[in-house]
Amino acid sequence: EEDDAGAQFVLTPYGWRTVKEAGGLTQEWKKSVDAYVAHFKACLDMEREAEREAVEEKVKKRTTRQLQDEGIGVSGLYAQFDATNGRITLWPEGWRLPYLSEIKWGRHVLLSTVNDGVQLDDASKTIMGEVESIQKDQMVLVTTFERLPGSGSRETYRIDLGPNIVANKRIDAMLEELQRCLGVNQAKDPRDAIQKLNYNANLCGLLLPGAPL
Repeated sequence: EEDDAGAQFVLTPYGWRTVKEAGGLTQEWKKSVDAYVAHFKACLDMEREAEREAVEEKVKKRTTRQLQDEGIGVSGLYAQFDATNGRITLWPEGWRLPYLSEIKWGRHVLLSTVNDGVQLDDASKTIMGEVESIQKDQMVLVTTFERLPGSGSRETYRIDLGPNIVANKRIDAMLEELQRCLGVNQAKDPRDAIQKLNYNANLCGLLLPGAPL
């Protein structure tokens, strides 16, 4: 009988198994997994587009005052960009930031100039950042963009609540891991060769126990 070191492994719907443990199972199930992932990725793309359109509709149909009253936007801020650390500090002059119920730590927001407004298709006019901190006198964002929108010469800026990309990224990451077919039978402390092959730390916390695949 082959030991773990010399055993031949095949990929099953539950992770890697030895040929003997797989019972001669073929890989036909892979087509179903690929179809499953493709279906939900298409749905995810449509959801992203729908959220994007919802954001555009809000900023076009509402005044900045209305957006502020709803807790999803504020305008008239000055900004300083720390390119080394990717941090943008925004502050009002002569007034305090209002309470923004929907803009808080961890939320993704859109940063645009007051003059140009929100233009999601133009990174020179609108960029995205994540709220790192928010206080009465300033807001700090972190961003992967390398420059502020606009000319940068004493521009004033507006902040608008952006699409919910956190949830989308989480689902997208789960689908990517599922498509790699590394299994969902997760041993907390993998010991033998089978458990180590099945173990996929990237799936931990993404799937609930017993989630249907």
